Amino acid sequence: MSVMMKITKSTFSLISVLLFFVVTRAQIVEVSPEQAEETENGLSRFVNGYARVKQEGRSFYIDTTGRYAFDKMYNAKDFGTIHAEELYRDETKNAPGEIPETVFAVYRGKDDKWGILAPDGTWVLKPEYSYFDAAFRKYGKPVQDWNSAPVPSVSSRLARFEDYYVLDGKHYGIKQDGKWGVYDITVDKMIVPTAYDEFDYCGGCGLKSDYVYARRDGKWGIISFKNEVLVPFRYDHMHWNMRSDDWVLSFTRNSKPVVVYIPTAKEFTDAEWMGGGLLKIKKEGKTGVVDRNGNTILPPVYDDIREPSFYFEEGPELHLLLLKDGLKGLANRKGNIILEPQYEDIRIYGNFFVAKMDGLYGLLNTRGEDVLPPGYDDIYPVDVKHSDDSVTRLFRLEEMESYGFFNPGNGVLVAPAFRKVQNAESGFYGDTDDVPLGLVEVGYDGMVALYDLNGNEIMPMQYEEWDHYDKNYPSVLEVTRKGKKGLFDLNTKREILPSVYGWIKKQDSLKLVAISTESYGGGKQGVFTVEGKQVVPVEYDEVRFLENGLILVRKETNNNGMSIEVSGLFDTKGREVLPVKYETVSPLDENVWLLRKEQRHYLFRPQKRKIIPLDYPAVWETGSPEVLLVSKDSLSGQLYNVPERKAYSEKYGTYYYSDLEDRTNPISLIHRFSGGLARVDKVTGDRYKTGFIDTEGKTIIPFVYDIASDAVKHGMIMLGKGGSVNRVHGKNKKEAPGTGIMEKTEAYSDAVYGYADSTGQIVVPLQYDYYKSINLSYINKDHMVLLKTDRKSMGETLAGLASHNGKVILSPVYSTILPFNNRRGFLLRTGGTRYINDVFYGRDVPPVKFGIADWKGKIIIPAELDDVAFNSVMNHFDTSVDMSFPVLCLKYGQWQYFTRDGKNLSWKAGDIIEFVGN
Repeated sequence: MSVMMKITKSTFSLISVLLFFVVTRAQIVEVSPEQAEETENGLSRFVNGYARVKQEGRSFYIDTTGRYAFDKMYNAKDFGTIHAEELYRDETKNAPGEIPETVFAVYRGKDDKWGILAPDGTWVLKPEYSYFDAAFRKYGKPVQDWNSAPVPSVSSRLARFEDYYVLDGKHYGIKQDGKWGVYDITVDKMIVPTAYDEFDYCGGCGLKSDYVYARRDGKWGIISFKNEVLVPFRYDHMHWNMRSDDWVLSFTRNSKPVVVYIPTAKEFTDAEWMGGGLLKIKKEGKTGVVDRNGNTILPPVYDDIREPSFYFEEGPELHLLLLKDGLKGLANRKGNIILEPQYEDIRIYGNFFVAKMDGLYGLLNTRGEDVLPPGYDDIYPVDVKHSDDSVTRLFRLEEMESYGFFNPGNGVLVAPAFRKVQNAESGFYGDTDDVPLGLVEVGYDGMVALYDLNGNEIMPMQYEEWDHYDKNYPSVLEVTRKGKKGLFDLNTKREILPSVYGWIKKQDSLKLVAISTESYGGGKQGVFTVEGKQVVPVEYDEVRFLENGLILVRKETNNNGMSIEVSGLFDTKGREVLPVKYETVSPLDENVWLLRKEQRHYLFRPQKRKIIPLDYPAVWETGSPEVLLVSKDSLSGQLYNVPERKAYSEKYGTYYYSDLEDRTNPISLIHRFSGGLARVDKVTGDRYKTGFIDTEGKTIIPFVYDIASDAVKHGMIMLGKGGSVNRVHGKNKKEAPGTGIMEKTEAYSDAVYGYADSTGQIVVPLQYDYYKSINLSYINKDHMVLLKTDRKSMGETLAGLASHNGKVILSPVYSTILPFNNRRGFLLRTGGTRYINDVFYGRDVPPVKFGIADWKGKIIIPAELDDVAFNSVMNHFDTSVDMSFPVLCLKYGQWQYFTRDGKNLSWKAGDIIEFVGN
């Protein structure tokens, strides 16, 4: 069932005016119920360019221009789904020359034409083909089975007959004047006259026959589509054991079952069809085999003859299992005896037979010669997979609950001495992307080893388990011994890393291996190459690989009786780039790092191995690699230019870095940098005024604002004036430490806001009403929210939008604005707000209306719609809507479509229907 969403009048709340910028209250949506009996008039949503229209009971599909497209789509429930589109992409990518299966047949009754649609709505075949055209029928759509109704173009041709049913899609059983015949719809002609009392046909057979079972004068026979009598009319028949090949198994004669070979009409009694043109016959209580012409293949001297496929048989040649005096033998289908009936059990594996004699199993070839004389409790095949996807067949030998293996290709036998023998593969049932090893895994008492096909031990039986290390290193295995990990090289047959580590982690890009002495936390870590060469000693608490190719290490050490953490750097060759003695090692960018050691700070340039001391006890990163905040007393600090290695004279309070506030001597507070700017709350008398500076300390936005966003977002800054007073905390004040500004809390207070860009240019004047809960949620990648309090309507907050260049694209007159998921437009809403500043108003609520604008704010449909339909379910946490043009809208009690240019398609209806018809 496709899902149709429509908005109800309780869908949105007041605060949702902040659209996708702020989510503060759940939206409520309603799913239109599935109707048991669909309405006579309705419109569906568009799915990948098509929508269903129903007018006075007639259903058809239109395209996005509103023009008639086709009448019916087959299997339409999957059309447009993500799953179907992915399947189609995979089919056309992986098999470009083949016919894709995930396509949809459509029928145009207007001109009796057929076409094929891809699930994304593109035409594979435009609807220009007859149902019988080979170009259309090669897609196999629509599939019709025994009980399916004919397609419309077929129905019109069959309407003149008394009754009919589908035979193979091309041929139909036709009833006329109480008699049955065969009709070929491709030539519009009866090819078997209506002269038979009854028909039967194997509609469920995969291979369709070119004949029908027919009854005439009370007896059944077989009639071809060429009107030839293939089997005479002398049998009784029931619809069971039906076939569509050369054999009839459903006939009886004189109340006895018979088997009939259609090409010769030869009848067999006391016979059982065996397949391959053979029949099993009974004579004087013994069993033999004859061919389709009645020639003896095996004389009736056996107790029974069976097809080994009922037991176990592999290989292209099929055999016959001979049972005599409680023993088994084997013959081919030409009647040649391969094994005389002298075995207790026989299993067939390609070119080899496993046979049991005197309670023990042996292995024989197809000539019946012993390869392994009987001497084992059991023998089963083991297929060893190789990296080139080839397979070598071995045989597992069981003796006294121990296992070995035999390679018939080279005659190598490894005597039974293990508890398991299997193909060497890792992962869940070997279902991995790892390259097959082409080896045999053996096990004993919880330990495993690996052997090659020549019986040589490649990995000794010293490990509990193994796994592939990496597909780029197919000969390297991760092995486990006594719960500890190591690496083993199959080529050298030795350990690369000893099995003494808690975990091993590969580093793909660096061809290095990180190890730890413990499995979960704790322990010591180090780094090795995949070849086993040590890069970083195993003596650190943490090893971290950095994007610039360096390796950061950390460990605890004792400093004057106190435990501290110190860090350093190595390169991938194992050379020490930075001694492991710094308490802080933090990159500002790829060229400069900040270091701290024993309360002193340094700049470090790894390319030059140069360490530069900073003469400041306190140093903080600012969010910009160009500047640091440095301080002598941790309360006030200066910006320090890293490239030029100099401090600027202006001082700032470090509260936002140190959480320390100087109440005896309050000074301007600096925030972190973003977009090259930092907000500063500057002391102006007993109040803070806010502005922004660049990394050189230059004022970009003057300090005249009471409100500002904490950071630059998408190159834009929100600025405001008015509202609550931003007082400076003075000496002995008991208030909590200041936050730089005290934001407006009253909905009706005088705070206004606008926007500036990162150059300091005011792009949106300060004339919009500020709400403290917004902050950076006012700004997104493309737009900025504009809010206005409608004091004529109980103080309702209305929203609009401006672009980043300051152009107002939607005036603040809407209670809700929600973007389309595809970023092609906005859903607009007016009226209906019942909650205003958390106060419920039950009366004088304006009616809910909806409108639509494009992504640039151009009004496509004014807010005069009563409802709109979504393409999919809208969850309570969604901040955008799944809508696309043409949009299905309710206006003046009629559902109708609107295009992206605001034009109304001609179709209208009182109800919504599903895309897929009942």
